[in-house]
Amino acid sequence: HIGYASNLPTSFTPATSSPAWTSLGVTSRPFWHWTLNAMCRNATITAQSVVAELAYGDATNKIKILEAEFNYYTTTEDVALLRHDRRTIQAVRELPAGTELFVRGFLVGTLVNNWAASVTAIGG
Repeated sequence: HIGYASNLPTSFTPATSSPAWTSLGVTSRPFWHWTLNAMCRNATITAQSVVAELAYGDATNKIKILEAEFNYYTTTEDVALLRHDRRTIQAVRELPAGTELFVRGFLVGTLVNNWAASVTAIGG
């Protein structure tokens, strides 16, 4: 896993327009398969949606690995994770060790704090 500190995923703040990219950390070795784990870590979940994106790059330039990962929560704490096409389910992109990863989220509805993300990667 990438993006964990003290056994917790990295916090990020979704926004309705131009959300900021948040660093998840740097890869320790080459990886090629990616899964973004975005979640709301709030005790009381309200109806909200976030479209999360994963990218790599530097402070200025980002190249997306996963985009349009739709996370939907209801007031009864039902959770749905929808992806727009198979490319985002099977995110494959070879990246070398030392690559910095970033997450951001586009908010649909009212912001509820405590969004967090991590990445599961396969490589070698």
